[in-house]
Amino acid sequence: MFVGRTVTGGTAKYAVTSSDSTAEPVGLSYSTSIPTAMNAGDYYIWYYVEGDNYHSDSEHVRLGQPVTIAQRPATVTASAQSVEIDGTIVQDVSKATLTDAVSGHTLSGVTLTASSTSAITPSGTITPSNAVIKDASGNDVTSNYNITYTQGTLAVTSPQVYIDGITAESTNYQGGSATANFTIAKGTDPAVVTTTARLQKGSGTLDLSTLVSGSGGVVSFAFKDGSSTGGCSLSGNTLTSGDDSGTAVI
Repeated sequence: MFVGRTVTGGTAKYAVTSSDSTAEPVGLSYSTSIPTAMNAGDYYIWYYVEGDNYHSDSEHVRLGQPVTIAQRPATVTASAQSVEIDGTIVQDVSKATLTDAVSGHTLSGVTLTASSTSAITPSGTITPSNAVIKDASGNDVTSNYNITYTQGTLAVTSPQVYIDGITAESTNYQGGSATANFTIAKGTDPAVVTTTARLQKGSGTLDLSTLVSGSGGVVSFAFKDGSSTGGCSLSGNTLTSGDDSGTAVI
């Protein structure tokens, strides 16, 4: 950081401080070692010549201009995440990466801020900020870095909801109308809902979508695996009765 001076008739001694005072700081420690520093910032060099048996000590002098250690550029990038509508992203350093840092320096903390999750979109954003970088000994060295933050992509998706087991009872289907007697709630797992409805043979069609009106998510209908269709057919949301008796499980 500082090239020592060659002197005769004495020994050059040096000290380093971050104080920019033109008056020598009290307690400044001098040594024959060339001053060094590790952290970013401005440093001021003081020096004097310690006289030998034939010479007196020189005055203590401060170099006029500081020696500057610049911050190291580094980048913190948010990782892509996917959440359902109204979901919450994962807040963890594992969801961001640090690049261009000194070997042994790692990302210890970061804040991740999501754009809105109230609507389906493949191109939302996750913005990182407030990064904390530590060295191998656990010391906070964040101030040594000029950090650039790069957004990650946030995909907001619709939850998958499954209706399981719409079967026979006249209480839920009569005269061309259908009434829901269940509530579909969005969760981390597909919703499994059981209700009952009767579609008498030859009586026409039943619009199943009315059973889930007002429910969030993507709803689809299919005959339950391994069950009898009762002679009915299913197209989209429409269940059509057949000529056979019995019930269809959807």
